[in-house]
Amino acid sequence: MANDNGNAQPPGLRAAAEALEGELRRFESLTTAIEHGRLDSEKQLKQSAERLQELFACEERLGAHVQALNAAITAAQERQLAQANLVRVRAEEINRRAELLRALLVRFESLKDEAMQLNRTLQEQMPHDGQGLTPEKLPALLRVLHDLDERMQRLGGDAASLMQAADGERFAETARQAEAFRQQLLSTRNRVNVLRKSLGQGNGS
Repeated sequence: MANDNGNAQPPGLRAAAEALEGELRRFESLTTAIEHGRLDSEKQLKQSAERLQELFACEERLGAHVQALNAAITAAQERQLAQANLVRVRAEEINRRAELLRALLVRFESLKDEAMQLNRTLQEQMPHDGQGLTPEKLPALLRVLHDLDERMQRLGGDAASLMQAADGERFAETARQAEAFRQQLLSTRNRVNVLRKSLGQGNGS
C-alpha cells in the first residue's frame, strides 16, 4: 500500500538499478533520434520538438532514479552495517563462550590427572590376595587408604563444582562428563571404604 506522507520506503537496490538502466536506455534512444532526425518539414520539426520535451522529462526522471538508487545504496549499506554489528556481537559471544569452555576443560583435565594419580597410588597399595600384607604393614596401609579417601572426597566435591559451573553456562555435555566422573570417583571411594572397614576389623580382632 502506498504511503501518502512522503515517507515511502526506497525501492530495492536491484529495482532501483534496473529502473535507472531502463531510463538511461530511453534517454539514449531519444538522444539518437533527435541527433539524426530530419528537419525538412513541419511534421519533422514538430516531431523533433516533441522528442525534445520528452527528453527533458526523461532527464527529470533520470534524476529521480539516481536519487532512488542512492537511497537504495544507502539502505543497503545500513543493512550491511546492521548485519556486521550483529556478527561482531555474535563473534564476541562465541569468543567469550569458547574461553569459558576452555577454562572448564582445563579444570576437568586437572581433575582427571589427579584422579589418575590417586588410582596409581591405590593400585600400588591394594593388597593382592593378602600377599605381602603383614600386621606390621597394616597400620601404614590404613593411613594411606584414609588419605586416599579424603583426597577422593575433595576431588568429588571439585567435580560437583565443575558440573554445576558447566551446567550454569549451558555446556550440557561437559556437565554430563563431570557428573559421570564424579560418580566414578564415588564408586571407587566406596570400594576403598569397604576395604578400610574390612582391614580395620581384621586389625582389631
